[in-house]
Amino acid sequence: METYSSVLPHSEREFPIRGLNLIRLLIQNRIADFHTTLESLPLPADELIANPFIRHPVNLERWLMEGSYSKVWNAREEAPAEEYKFFVDSLMGTIRFVFFLLNSPLPSWLIDSPKIDVTGMKSQAVKRQRMRAFRLKTRRRCFSLGHNQKY
Repeated sequence: METYSSVLPHSEREFPIRGLNLIRLLIQNRIADFHTTLESLPLPADELIANPFIRHPVNLERWLMEGSYSKVWNAREEAPAEEYKFFVDSLMGTIRFVFFLLNSPLPSWLIDSPKIDVTGMKSQAVKRQRMRAFRLKTRRRCFSLGHNQKY
């Protein structure tokens, strides 16, 4: 039986597209799928790491797992192709969202960056803090029975 790989030549865009797919999986926080896809690539491990289109998403994943988010941001400038920069920007949006969910303040390098708009995140954080304060006040009112009485 004849396969497509025996008829068609290898595409020069194969690994750039595969690398973009790996970054897409990182953006969607599909880490298991990232590793499954990486392991199913048709090259030996040493050749994969030598390929800049595959090395870039592998480094991004490693830095994400380490918590080295500044390295992820700096990797934008080291992207092997222009298309990768868009996906790294999207990945930074995912990182901002994680900081938002963890109630952690954004690091200065993430706030000061002119390429990232955090004004929406700041206003959401202020709203979240106000709601938390309102809930605390409401709880105090609900559970206080009088001046000297405690629930």
